[in-house]
Amino acid sequence: MKTIIYTVFLSLMVAFAYLTISPDDTQEYGQKMLPCEIPSEPLSPSYNHSFFCCPGKVGYWISASYKPPGEIIGFRAQNVPLGYNETVVFVVYKKTKDGWKVIYTENDWHAEFILPPEQNVTYALSVYVFDKDCNLIDSLYSTVFVPIQDFNAEMYLDKEVYKLEKPQSW
Repeated sequence: MKTIIYTVFLSLMVAFAYLTISPDDTQEYGQKMLPCEIPSEPLSPSYNHSFFCCPGKVGYWISASYKPPGEIIGFRAQNVPLGYNETVVFVVYKKTKDGWKVIYTENDWHAEFILPPEQNVTYALSVYVFDKDCNLIDSLYSTVFVPIQDFNAEMYLDKEVYKLEKPQSW
């Protein structure tokens, strides 16, 4: 009888927790998840930042430069005002022969993405901040290039044997 009571009690607790915790509750800073349209290709960087530094007050870190395959790239906002609940979306675009292709999106103030094993690929990283009406407030832009990881070199010598003629002090 005790086992049945414990099982029922545990089941009720799990059901109650499932019903009271929503995806919105798990977002940092109470961020909203709106169905805002993501641009099909990266936008030019915004030079008049109203949200991100500078002159905006929210600091940020975003990956850039050359990276090897399998490296973690991402974005992190810093000093986001408590209670700020607009939508932010981190987007990874891959350069293709036909333009750009969205390969990853994350709706959070901190996002990470592991680069695929492909080489000789350019990625554009964009962060978009939307208001409640899905109007773009601010954006960030960065590029990451994954070069070919092979190094093909040949070395030729003009002698078969090399020897030090005169001892030198190092």
